[in-house]
Amino acid sequence: MAYALTRTQPHQFFVFEARDYRLQASLSDLNGHDPHIHDGTQDGILRCVLDCFAFGTPTGAVPFAVLKSLTRKLNRSVHTLQREQGFQSPFHPYMFRQAVQVAAELARAEGLIA
Repeated sequence: MAYALTRTQPHQFFVFEARDYRLQASLSDLNGHDPHIHDGTQDGILRCVLDCFAFGTPTGAVPFAVLKSLTRKLNRSVHTLQREQGFQSPFHPYMFRQAVQVAAELARAEGLIA
């Protein structure tokens, strides 16, 4: 959908992939757009996010260590919610909405969002 929007109005999108050169095989529609390779790791995802959103926050760039700390806190919170509510996967729609809410609260507490 984000790619389709770029055809009709200014819109930016980012492509994340675990391995180099797999994009051509799996998403030929996006060929010509350089993916951000994350190597299938959380640290790789965080690096890609920082690359894509280099503008940071109103107070400056977000340090990698801050994102790692927030990731650990979010992981603990999500595991607790899963255990308390009996969800096997964090990707169940209700569970995922709760995880997004926790992530927003953590980011707000860190001053990353208003």
